[in-house]
Amino acid sequence: MKIVYITPHLSTGGMPEYLRKKIEILKDSHEIWVLELSHEKNYTTIRDKIEKLIKNHLISLENNYKKMIHLIEKISPDVIHFEEMSDHHLPQGVLDIIYKKDRSWKIFETLHDSSIDWREKRFIPDKMLVVSMWQVKNFLPLDIPIEIIQHEIIPGIRDRESGLKKLGLDPKKKHILQVGLFSSRKNQRETFELARHL
Repeated sequence: MKIVYITPHLSTGGMPEYLRKKIEILKDSHEIWVLELSHEKNYTTIRDKIEKLIKNHLISLENNYKKMIHLIEKISPDVIHFEEMSDHHLPQGVLDIIYKKDRSWKIFETLHDSSIDWREKRFIPDKMLVVSMWQVKNFLPLDIPIEIIQHEIIPGIRDRESGLKKLGLDPKKKHILQVGLFSSRKNQRETFELARHL
């Protein structure tokens, strides 16, 4: 099977790491391509790992949509899989071509963002993969298959004392660390309230 993943970027977050894990699992039994809309030149840790896995099948488009359509036609995939919601990252004209009625490929979308409302979805994939039950309930009105996917968090430092020392923090004190994006939908308020209580 030929799978084309379309991703807005491959920076250092959870989505690129999740994609890397999928590629690692699928690369020996499927032909995998990754089309990256824009390349984050300063943050390449995960991108470098993906490139090592699939070599020249990772292509940065620099928002060249004609090139993307040409590559899709040339590859002739069985599946086009959007990492993040396609409506947010591609212009309507491009999506009209990818979602055309007489297409030969299935379309999947993985949504990592739980702030998206189902009414924002103009282009409906054949299946959605989401990260929470909230998203499943949210997208039920679309009447398409939806599945929850899980991605394990692997801690880099297992020993508290050495971890805090590495971060320059006093191991004798309690510390609350917020890891991830700083935005209202990523639950920072809970972290602040927990810190306040301690």
